Amino acid sequence: MALRQQQPPATIYGLADHLDAILAACEDLHTVSPARSNDIATLELGAISHALQARRCLQDIWIDDDAVSHEAALFLIATGALAQLQELGYSQPRSEAIGVDEHLLGGHVPAGTLADRAGALLDALEARHGPLWTVQGDTPVVPPEPPARLSVWSS
Repeated sequence: MALRQQQPPATIYGLADHLDAILAACEDLHTVSPARSNDIATLELGAISHALQARRCLQDIWIDDDAVSHEAALFLIATGALAQLQELGYSQPRSEAIGVDEHLLGGHVPAGTLADRAGALLDALEARHGPLWTVQGDTPVVPPEPPARLSVWSS
């Protein structure tokens, strides 16, 4: 008898969306011209806000897989400085170039490191739960959320 694979909870999809957005923002940071400082600031704020949202998603899920747990811990460590900046009221981007194609997000976290950790966590989630979305044409399609359980009380 084959075991039916359960669909991941909605928080996994939300986490995957934030991780994918981090990857996109960090990739775009490598392609934007240093002369376009407004674009750099926008991309940096996007990467930082998605990293903080991903941290919140990780607080809401139960991780029962060692590989996912390991990658989640590494992601939390890599983004710890961003969480501390948020607690201190950080509001302005301070991206600094530290190499030809590398930026320090918030002046503390290398964009490449954030992208590596987000990608590794996304890979671990997909290894555990299977593909989290499919692509039809150019549009990603997220599987529908299963119907919520209803509890019926009888007297």
